[in-house]
Amino acid sequence: MLLNGANTKSIPEVWASTFYEVSKSASYEDVEKEKTGERKKVYSISFYDKNYTIRRNINYNNYVIENKEHKLSIGDYTFPLKIKVSTFYETKNVKVKKDKEKLKKELSENVLKELEYIIPASARIVKVDHDYKVNKNILEYRVTVQASENIAKLYPLSKSEAEQIIKQQNNSTDTEEPIPSNPEKRPINDIRNEFEDKNNSKEQNDTKDEN
Repeated sequence: MLLNGANTKSIPEVWASTFYEVSKSASYEDVEKEKTGERKKVYSISFYDKNYTIRRNINYNNYVIENKEHKLSIGDYTFPLKIKVSTFYETKNVKVKKDKEKLKKELSENVLKELEYIIPASARIVKVDHDYKVNKNILEYRVTVQASENIAKLYPLSKSEAEQIIKQQNNSTDTEEPIPSNPEKRPINDIRNEFEDKNNSKEQNDTKDEN
């Protein structure tokens, strides 16, 4: 098989069908806290640096707290007295369904971003199949792309392919032994030896000419 860069007048094209598939899923039900109507209040009083709390037994399994603070003022003068009221509201968990169309749009955008990430730029899109499935409270969105690619031609790498090559190169660089700077310890075929031999020969010839 001939690739770009070969010493030839023409490069044959070999087109093949490739398939890419990406799926995303999410729950279309949310759990929200709903107040039952039961509530209890707890009062805290602070006077200068002293704090006093009137405690109550809060026997709710689920609750939300709302705090309010009251100050006592007469004219421009504010007394160093603060009263904090903490209201405990009993809640229960309620399932709320999301907007399916909105959720489909969100999943679709995520799937298309990933496909754009993995499909090479030179690929030709032939067919795109969309599929939605609902399993209990889970909505799954799947996209299958059939593409046509010239496998006899070197094409620009996708982002994922480029990142993988960079990782492999970094790993190989970390494991390779450094080339010794000492000429005596270098391999015989080290290219630096060739340059040093030429420099040494030149210096010897210059010395002979001076003599």
